[in-house]
Amino acid sequence: MTRYQLGSGVRVEPIGQAWAGFAPGTGQTLMLNDEAAACLEVLGERPGSIEDVARLLSDDTGESLAAIIDVLKGTFELLANAGLIQPCRLATPGDSPTLATS
Repeated sequence: MTRYQLGSGVRVEPIGQAWAGFAPGTGQTLMLNDEAAACLEVLGERPGSIEDVARLLSDDTGESLAAIIDVLKGTFELLANAGLIQPCRLATPGDSPTLATS
């Protein structure tokens, strides 16, 4: 299961009813909906998989886990392509205790 983390230096700012996300690594700025901004907020606190983020959002909103996972699959792909999130792996025995990017 792939886990993701917020990209280095990513900024997310509210703009009216939407959000803007800037990824310094790619130079891209994306307009984000609430779901995408929520993903970035969760991943900014700790790395996680689509399922991890969906579980937290499901608990928070009361929406079904399956419905949120369906929405997040496309969202994670968009965020990753823009450089707002990146795959990571959790430390394994013998690794440094910090996260290492793949």
